[in-house]
Amino acid sequence: MTTTTLSNPAGVSAFSFVQDAIKGFRRNRARAAQRRHLLSLDDKLLRDMGLTRLDVLNGDF
Repeated sequence: MTTTTLSNPAGVSAFSFVQDAIKGFRRNRARAAQRRHLLSLDDKLLRDMGLTRLDVLNGDF
């Protein structure tokens, strides 16, 4: 018979929480930069990629 004890719970350190938050901020900044780049393209190029300007503005891609 196997017993489980709660003496060693696996906790999340505050440092890993900060790292995850920084990764999220970096990811959001990268996505915003990609959106800005897509918005600099003309409508024909966006259409060739299967996007519309509205899709890019709303982030629906």
